[in-house]
Amino acid sequence: IHVKQLSLHNAHVFVDFAEINAKHYCTILDCNKVVKILVYCPLDILVDRVAERNRSGNTNETRTLSMPFGQFLNIYKLQESSDEVVVDRIKTSRIKYAVQIAEQDEKPFVEQFKLDTLKEIVLVPKQQWDLIVNTGTHSSREIAKIISVYLSK
Repeated sequence: IHVKQLSLHNAHVFVDFAEINAKHYCTILDCNKVVKILVYCPLDILVDRVAERNRSGNTNETRTLSMPFGQFLNIYKLQESSDEVVVDRIKTSRIKYAVQIAEQDEKPFVEQFKLDTLKEIVLVPKQQWDLIVNTGTHSSREIAKIISVYLSK
């Protein structure tokens, strides 16, 4: 409800959710005004960031990794056609590293991303997004600039 009120006052509203539910937001907001931005973080970098945050000693910042791993499986897939938008080209060893460090079940990742047969994979989103930014290759300042430029079009 708060999001809708901000939107009605022509404010740019950013909603952080890992699995986009466009139908839900279309009931709240005017779908013609919703911009879906995928903020991608390579899985190994995500694991390292969460581990560092947890080591910082701030108990308010402690997070588990089971949710991001499930979200990763739900959001990304292997590229099947050249028409798909590439999110990342990543060595399978980096994903294996993240899975092992976070002590996650490797089987879903091996099956979905063919970690046992491929050396490198090309990740694409399972759904359509208006803009994709990569925190593994861009700083937060650069990402803010990319989003700002995109929204000003």
